[in-house]
Amino acid sequence: MFPEILEFPTNSVERPNQVLSTDYDYYTKAFEQALPDYARQELGYGYVEDHPILFYTPKNPNRANKNLLVTGGYHGEEPGGPWAILRFITDHKALLASANISFLPIVNIWGFMNHKRMSPKGKSMNYLVNEKTDDTFIKDLPKELECLKENINTIAERSTDGVIAMHEDNTSQGFYLYLYGDRANNDRLVKALKKAGTIIFDFKKSGTYSDNGQYELVDGLVDNNYDGTTEYALFKRYGAKRAITCETPAKDANIMDRIQTGAGVIKAFVETLTSTFGRTDLMTLHMSYRITALCR
Repeated sequence: MFPEILEFPTNSVERPNQVLSTDYDYYTKAFEQALPDYARQELGYGYVEDHPILFYTPKNPNRANKNLLVTGGYHGEEPGGPWAILRFITDHKALLASANISFLPIVNIWGFMNHKRMSPKGKSMNYLVNEKTDDTFIKDLPKELECLKENINTIAERSTDGVIAMHEDNTSQGFYLYLYGDRANNDRLVKALKKAGTIIFDFKKSGTYSDNGQYELVDGLVDNNYDGTTEYALFKRYGAKRAITCETPAKDANIMDRIQTGAGVIKAFVETLTSTFGRTDLMTLHMSYRITALCR
């Protein structure tokens, strides 16, 4: 059973299924119990010396399946992302067989445990490469991103067909996406993710923003984005066919709604890229066409 997540301690009487969003040990235990058929790989240590950064991959990947990567937990004050990944796994286990889905659920362990955005030394956890120059790795990376850099080829092998990074926007009350690459080549995917992301929330208001660099947001999408993140690097340098950053709204928004939305977005991501999304609707349309034709 997926627990009730409390983002901050409360004075109410706690029930057995209530868990603080910062409880990393609970999270890891629950995550591994939910994925018994997955291998756990330690990518190295960040600023929490007794907790390695964990990367989960299928023990017996199917070579015929697509390789997809779901990542999260770059910013510790965005707990909805990692918990959405776990919610997706617990709610949609049947989908795990539809692709070789790998998970990098929490990169910034110290931030997750302390509900902090940056590293203990105030370094950004967002940017891995210099997108404004030649896409080479940034010098003097935080320890966590240094671990990703050292293991980038392993991570890239698991994301050849697509990567999605689960983030939250603490300044926003609306949902939106960053797309790496051209919308024309990702239209079906973008439509599916937008639909999943706006069941509970509206889109973030369209406009030009400068709260995370400068970007133009139109109808819930930042198109053809360039920003130096891990997902950008996997797309631009390492051959991932598709890359998306998901931003659920965290300003005055219930964390369980954020988690549910994030899990739904991951579900839509997997279904669309494995061609299971819309198959029932397509079959219905086909049968409807046949019936119409026979009645003419």
